[in-house]
Amino acid sequence: MYHVKLSKTQLREKLEACNLAEAGKTPAIRLSVGQQKRLAIAVTTVHRPDLIVLDEPTAGLDPRVRHDIRLMIRCLASDHRTVLFSSHDMEEVERTADCLIFINDGRIVARGQPKSLLREHHLDNLEDLYLKLTETDERMG
Repeated sequence: MYHVKLSKTQLREKLEACNLAEAGKTPAIRLSVGQQKRLAIAVTTVHRPDLIVLDEPTAGLDPRVRHDIRLMIRCLASDHRTVLFSSHDMEEVERTADCLIFINDGRIVARGQPKSLLREHHLDNLEDLYLKLTETDERMG
């Protein structure tokens, strides 16, 4: 794991921080999807990177586990790390992100803080903003 050796205490603390203490001796393949996602984040952060990239970290999870993952992301961000995550779930984005980058066809079409972007585009929610930013002439005609 990134040439980082953890003591048993450090490993236990890492598992507890990711709400995985009870699953410490369970093979990863036997963990639930939510546990696997929390484990992936734990493994990703073992070497204390400055940048953490997560792809759809809450996709397919129940509300409790989504909440737990959001807390993990906020905790990482509050520890002076940048957490970049992709998501198509605008409600999840609104609850988690403090800065957004909208990409359409490989190009950045907007970036900024959620509230600022909504004000700038005179919209009430991120889903409407996403729809506006990704509209094409073909869809409009």
